Amino acid sequence: MTRIGWRYLLTSFRHLMLIVLFWMGSISTGQSQITLRLVDGSIHEGRLQSIAANKKVVFRDAKAEKDISISLAQVVQLRFGNPPVARYGPNSSLLRFELAGGDVIYGTVVDGDFDQVRVDSMAGQITIPLDVLKKVVCLANAQGLDAKADVVGDGGQDVLLVRSKTGVDSVHGSLVRLVKSGAMFEWGEDEESLFSFKKNRLASVSLAESEPVAKINATHVMVFFRDGTRLTGSVSKSPGGAIRFKHSAGTTMDLSVLSIAEISVRQGRCVHLSDLKETGFEETPYLEGGLLYGLHKDRSLKGGALSINNRGFARGLSMHTRSVVHYALDPRYESFSSAVGVDGAVARKRVKASIAFSVLLDGKLVAGPLVCRAGEEATWFNEIKLNGAKKLTLVADFADNHHFNGRAVWGSPYLAMKDEPR
Repeated sequence: MTRIGWRYLLTSFRHLMLIVLFWMGSISTGQSQITLRLVDGSIHEGRLQSIAANKKVVFRDAKAEKDISISLAQVVQLRFGNPPVARYGPNSSLLRFELAGGDVIYGTVVDGDFDQVRVDSMAGQITIPLDVLKKVVCLANAQGLDAKADVVGDGGQDVLLVRSKTGVDSVHGSLVRLVKSGAMFEWGEDEESLFSFKKNRLASVSLAESEPVAKINATHVMVFFRDGTRLTGSVSKSPGGAIRFKHSAGTTMDLSVLSIAEISVRQGRCVHLSDLKETGFEETPYLEGGLLYGLHKDRSLKGGALSINNRGFARGLSMHTRSVVHYALDPRYESFSSAVGVDGAVARKRVKASIAFSVLLDGKLVAGPLVCRAGEEATWFNEIKLNGAKKLTLVADFADNHHFNGRAVWGSPYLAMKDEPR
């Protein structure tokens, strides 16, 4: 090869290495960048330095170029970059474990016995007591079941849903234990059988009863992972160290920031609407007698992670057009904020959804109608002052594309409190 040729290859190689190093640096920087939303509506970007045992968050503000220390109770959420939302198709090998109290884990069974099951997930290996387990869904086999996948234990018995040649069969009995390959189930005349995830196409296991999870009467968090897993507990982080998380069920683990999408704060100076009981909910299908979808909290209408376009939300509400939900207010609350938009799962549908979002106080329109379309980024209703109102009403109405794919998402809807943390 000529000298010119070698020089050209060497120059090209150097350029390639520079591009790779720049790309790796961009990834590293992006992965460590945090967006912090405070109760007062302000947004800060920078790096998370530490979360102390006294619940003080130390944050390196990129704009001010200095460390800011603030009480965790003043924080609404910390977002770790903008990771894509995990969506699972018919070839997924994962299970979705739904726990009493609202936590969800995506993973696989490592082993299990009569009292608990050990699960491998993005958060690490987690031991789940069967007493707090509500449902296990095999994502591959539950595709298309929709409402049937939401069946709950009936008459004190656990329920299996199993795919068959003619549709879906239900088996009533008692879950004995979960193992790698499926569920050991007692049914019929005291007959115990292994219902395999693969061989029998086990779709879901719904438990008749689960122990209520004790509420944490202090500021704590919900950690939302990039695979859709969400866990409730307490969190701390030393400077330069991993994030240490203690789950409400007792498991302690060290988390990498690469696995976390968002940390949402509970029992601080904001109250998430999904933690409140609505005072009313009305749904009006576009066609009389049409399918009703209901109100879903912290999950999509299909049971997966909440998203608007390709941005996930740990907390929120999902509903179908046209739906109206009401909440009672009291003097503690000062303002309301929420992102709004169309569920990202329908972003690529042939008929593009369009939804008109509105906010009413005591029956009076104070924001909207705001028309959002499938594929658009989330838009915020930010810091709507309540001014002593006693009733908050959220409306997801039909827009120009009527009811088609009208899956509405209220992302991170919260009420900011006037008082200091409880």
